[in-house]
Amino acid sequence: MDIRRADEGEGRAGRRRGSADPETHWAPGQIRSGDILYPAMSRRTGGLSLGINLFPEGKLCSFDCAYCEVLPGKGGPAFSLSALEKDLAAWKALASKEVDGPTPSTTKDQVAGLDLSKIPLDFAFAGDGEPTLSSSLFPAIDAVAAARLKWPTVFGAAKIILITNSTGFLDARIAAGLHDAVRLHGLEIWAKLDAGTESWYRKMDRRGPDFESIVASLLAFSRRSPLVIQSMFCKLRGESMADQEMIDPPEEEIEAWALRLADLARGGARLAGLQVYTQSRHSPHRLTAALDDAGLIAIARRAVDAMDRMKAKIPGPKPIRVFGREGELEFPGGPSW
Repeated sequence: MDIRRADEGEGRAGRRRGSADPETHWAPGQIRSGDILYPAMSRRTGGLSLGINLFPEGKLCSFDCAYCEVLPGKGGPAFSLSALEKDLAAWKALASKEVDGPTPSTTKDQVAGLDLSKIPLDFAFAGDGEPTLSSSLFPAIDAVAAARLKWPTVFGAAKIILITNSTGFLDARIAAGLHDAVRLHGLEIWAKLDAGTESWYRKMDRRGPDFESIVASLLAFSRRSPLVIQSMFCKLRGESMADQEMIDPPEEEIEAWALRLADLARGGARLAGLQVYTQSRHSPHRLTAALDDAGLIAIARRAVDAMDRMKAKIPGPKPIRVFGREGELEFPGGPSW
């Protein structure tokens, strides 16, 4: 398996066959790799992440985000639990040096029987679509949790993270399953909130349920189980494709988004943290561009100010993390609200 740099919030797809440099070149019609388990160096977890793709056969998503890097196209065979379990065992063998091939010079890590460069910080359910649309999501979470128990030296410390566009919270059955996974397996959920108004939501995420219903379901879910809110901010192309100007998110939209966060907190949401980020690579449709670091810091500061103005209280310090194109930024004034 090749390790490539990836950003979870933009769709952590398996590596594409026949593509150019995945950091800078994207072309419509690229063939999906069909990977189920794929390694990536993650900005937001700060190291090796093992992504789990529930849609290796091709993209399936309830959104059509302007910034999404995952293009429709045929990939590999459909997801199977046995294939995931086989991949987990193969990765365990790789990390435990139980495979044939040359070994490096003896080090403390080698004597311990582990290759620490292959020890993941997390398992991330993202891949080529919205994970909550897959009927295999909960069996796959159970399989990963079982692998952590079976092979604790390799997987035991890895978090299980669901990176979701939040539409699954609208389905009572899915929401109940996620609550169970949080309780039983410590599932960490990163939930998308890219806008403060319906109009900006339609520009950013472009397809899906009405915005108010998503916000209401976020609140209802997070009253029972904690959520990390992940918010993508980027420049957007003008209304016409002939218009080459990229427009920053308007001030009134950033304010509306910040007030949504304060409303969630005032409504009893268990907000476990906030991630403000921008895209790390070019989007394939060239509809968006990364925001500069100063703009992202200002947006995160707006959230803190809104919390203060609205007297929104969240028990205990919760991390605020800001990610620019090249990595995590220092957030002045403290890392939490």
